Amino acid sequence: MLFSTGGAAITTYVIVAFMKPIVSNFTLFLIMDFILNIFIGIQYLAMDTFKGELWPTERRGTFVSLVRLISIGSLIPETIWAVSAPLNQFLILNMGVWTMGLAAAIAWFIWGIETSKGTSIVITSGETPT
Repeated sequence: MLFSTGGAAITTYVIVAFMKPIVSNFTLFLIMDFILNIFIGIQYLAMDTFKGELWPTERRGTFVSLVRLISIGSLIPETIWAVSAPLNQFLILNMGVWTMGLAAAIAWFIWGIETSKGTSIVITSGETPT
């Protein structure tokens, strides 16, 4: 999660820092978009892994639905605003979103409980072995 979120955040920072050359060069734009989407794809895979590790089976569907409701619901006002926002403001908003995600990923990396750190999936999910 830290790798993917950090990669997406850094890629977004680069896009914002070099916005004029990227916007004026379609090939460069496609390259940066491709790199950003690689990190976003890895992040989705990491989040799906966490769902299986951390959420008990009987609550997993509810938790997934709640998270998707919040994330998709928050896209509605952002999309309404973004259609009329200047590109630099939209990119700054995205930079802020990725920065918050990066802070959360760093906190999870330091304090989170996951099987990759040697913790049993039974402990992380809160389920007892049968």
